Amino acid sequence: MLRTLESSPPKKNLILSVVRLRRAEFLAGLFAAGGGGGE
Repeated sequence: MLRTLESSPPKKNLILSVVRLRRAEFLAGLFAAGGGGGE
């Protein structure tokens, strides 16, 4: 895993970070809106 991260281009790492962040915000929004009940 670490070797893959090290050899990955900076752009890919940046995209992964953004996707992670947006995913976290999306999940947080779902929990806030639906109380975490369902997908």
